[in-house]
Amino acid sequence: MAKQVRYQFHGLVGERLALSIDQWLLPAPLANPAMLEMFRFRDRRPLRNMVPWAGEFAGKYLTAAVQVWRATGNDRLRGQIEWFVKELTSLQAEDGYLGPWPADSRLTGRAPNCDCTWDAWGHYHAMLGLLLWHEQTADRKALACARRMGDLLCAKFLNAPPGRRLVDTGSTEMNLAPIHSLAMLHRATGEPRYLELALQIKDEFAACGDDGTPLAGDYLRAALAGREFFQMPKPRWESLHPIMGLAELHRITATAAVAAIPDCRRAFEHIWHSIAKLDRHNNGGFSSGEQAQGNPYHQGAIETCCTVAWMAMSVEMLKLGSRGEPSCSPCPDCTATATQRGRNTCGRGVRRFAPTGSSIVADELELSTLNSGLGMQSPSGRWVTYNTPMDGIREASAHTIVFQARAGQPELNCCSVNGPRALGLLSEWAAMQTDDGAITVNYYGLCDFELQSPAGRPLLIQQDTAYPKNGRIELTVSPARPERFAIKLRIPNWSARTSVSVNGKPAGTPTPGSYFVLDRTWRRDDTIKLKLDMSLRFWMGERECEDKASVYRGPILLAFDPRFNDVDLDDVPVLDAVTMRPRAVSAKTWLPPWMLFEFTAADGRRLRLCDFASAGMDGGPYVTWLRAMMKDE
Repeated sequence: MAKQVRYQFHGLVGERLALSIDQWLLPAPLANPAMLEMFRFRDRRPLRNMVPWAGEFAGKYLTAAVQVWRATGNDRLRGQIEWFVKELTSLQAEDGYLGPWPADSRLTGRAPNCDCTWDAWGHYHAMLGLLLWHEQTADRKALACARRMGDLLCAKFLNAPPGRRLVDTGSTEMNLAPIHSLAMLHRATGEPRYLELALQIKDEFAACGDDGTPLAGDYLRAALAGREFFQMPKPRWESLHPIMGLAELHRITATAAVAAIPDCRRAFEHIWHSIAKLDRHNNGGFSSGEQAQGNPYHQGAIETCCTVAWMAMSVEMLKLGSRGEPSCSPCPDCTATATQRGRNTCGRGVRRFAPTGSSIVADELELSTLNSGLGMQSPSGRWVTYNTPMDGIREASAHTIVFQARAGQPELNCCSVNGPRALGLLSEWAAMQTDDGAITVNYYGLCDFELQSPAGRPLLIQQDTAYPKNGRIELTVSPARPERFAIKLRIPNWSARTSVSVNGKPAGTPTPGSYFVLDRTWRRDDTIKLKLDMSLRFWMGERECEDKASVYRGPILLAFDPRFNDVDLDDVPVLDAVTMRPRAVSAKTWLPPWMLFEFTAADGRRLRLCDFASAGMDGGPYVTWLRAMMKDE
């Protein structure tokens, strides 16, 4: 799996990873000591003033740090994580509790110093971070700490009667999330009780109060009945974490000597497709005002935590394999909207589908990573946004949601501890290995992958490319000895015409939206060359974005930023989609964009569009929904 791969990312992605380590992950605990100290003083008077989700900060920080370390191998970060885990585990109570609330309030959903508590949610994030760290390092103390939390949850909630169940603690989008970490803990330990409680929580998804009002999201039954995610009782973004428990349960029950639960996979996949179809925005972000709306044009805030959760869910979807729903493969001149394509209806009324396959999920991860993932982070690596809008400005989360700050934690909020995970998740999906040894290359960019061949020998895959500035990618494959195995190359759904060669010889005709398999005997310095189709693509807006379009070049959403133009936002010229031809240009500024392209607008004026991640980098406004002529008018 991805944890076996050693990465070296270069270029902009590598720079941003390094900066997030130096400017945030390393200094964050000392700059915000209450991240840990809130656990030490949970029973001391006076009780501290905290937000309901205060217990999540340490776990989210740890999860992001572990995944960024996986993606970089940074020795200083590893040392910091070792110290952090040692300190965090030392703060666990004798009964296994690792939260910030006083003794009589533990895992009850309420506390004298807070109207409601997301206490089980905090334990979920701590367990997740510890399990990821143990998975990578075999740290026995980390696993033991996670087990004690699992034991506490089982002692308190396993087989509990109505009124005392986990679902009865309230804030169920959050507090049912331990289904995911408990299933992971069962997989790591084999302890049956952890699986029993995870299965019980699955049933609690459908729980209702005495008046018939749903207590939780009913994710399993509602999905199997075909309801869209935004129509479910709890469509907030936090629900994605308990929903990920369905994928983990499927993984366990598909292989273990217990009753299989195929419905878990079907429900999980349905919800993923529902979000991709109806709630994923043009920039790869998820949520509008912190929940699903069934409307990708909704102008509500696109929260960093929501997008990170969507990316984590997409990683789980990718790990499930190749089964999936059909996805429309747009014609080169397609004018269909994403909603129309999600309904498998072409703008010209023709039904045209790409072969199903998980490569489309990796397309989604690439879109989110290279647009919202990079765009939510300051170029310095020091802060992340709360909201990364389609049109608007980007503000540091410490400004937008400053109400979460407290003495001893001036920079802490839900997004600040979570944002670096957007790039850290690359360690889960950039390169993957299937059970039969096939190696899947999902991520394209300047980087190196070190992994093991199916025979267990060292294997190095190096990428030399300027992608996504252009579509030319060269991979050098260097096994320790000649060996036969398959390499699966992601062919993006948007690349209508792709060429692949091996050692200078054409290797076949790839199909968009699928994996192209090269099964051969590989020798040191064998070379694969891909050329992806970087033609412009358009997403025609509806509802709030009616009569406007978003423009893509490869995986990159293009944006208008006044910094690179002579016109202001209220005078952006109309684009002519038929005649638009991009010309790469440079900007004479100390704060240059990653990419900048010049076009001739419909009225003959010059217009420059930059990559979404760079737009608004100086705190100024930008837009991605632009007026456009799609046909000769």
